[in-house]
Amino acid sequence: MFDAKKEASDDLIHAAIQPEVLPAEQFRGAMRATAKPAFSSQVYAIGVTDARLILVPIDRKLAPKGAAVSIRPPDILKTSVDGFGGGLSHFLTADWGDIRLDTSDKNYKFMALGGGMARPTSPSPGQASTEASSSTPRGGRRPPTERW
Repeated sequence: MFDAKKEASDDLIHAAIQPEVLPAEQFRGAMRATAKPAFSSQVYAIGVTDARLILVPIDRKLAPKGAAVSIRPPDILKTSVDGFGGGLSHFLTADWGDIRLDTSDKNYKFMALGGGMARPTSPSPGQASTEASSSTPRGGRRPPTERW
């Protein structure tokens, strides 16, 4: 029962991100996370490609509800996961499960809600399928081999 709901949820998250993936990009996977501003929260589908992160705001039914934000590696000034890797300021203000990205335009603080970072998907038009992505089990994780 829970596996079927998780699979359906993963499918909706991937469907929210897939239209934003360019034909030349390799879609690596996706996750769901809550942004933690001061007095409200927003759930995002976060997609990972070989060239950028794609942040898509989603509603309670996991459908896109706003414009996507694209973040490329040169745009990222500082990052941390659970306070590790971002410097003392990120470490002191982190909760377990925090993912922080600081860019020149905005600072993002997310609480991970779940999702598989690596999962086989059908390639978008013009995108070549790779053996690595098709050999990863659905919802499974594989060790990172490069920055993205």
